[in-house]
Amino acid sequence: MLREFQVRSYGCLQDVRLMLTPLHALIGPNDSGKSTMLGAIRAVCRAAGRQPFPDVRFSRSAPGLELRGWSAEGDEYTLSRAENGLLSRIT
Repeated sequence: MLREFQVRSYGCLQDVRLMLTPLHALIGPNDSGKSTMLGAIRAVCRAAGRQPFPDVRFSRSAPGLELRGWSAEGDEYTLSRAENGLLSRIT
């Protein structure tokens, strides 16, 4: 289970850090980034599960994309895009 999540340069989310609880709700107006945040969390979870890179569109993300998640057990998961556009996964 993720306890903390950070997003940089992903869709409309420029620099967001979210502390997660076992039951968590994202509430906000339309176009505030709720679905984008869920897509980012999904991308990191799928990458951490050793599955192929997720079917999330990264082409709209600016260079410097970084999605990071921390589990309650202390594990860290990172999915990032380098300046050259390549995706890298660090677990």
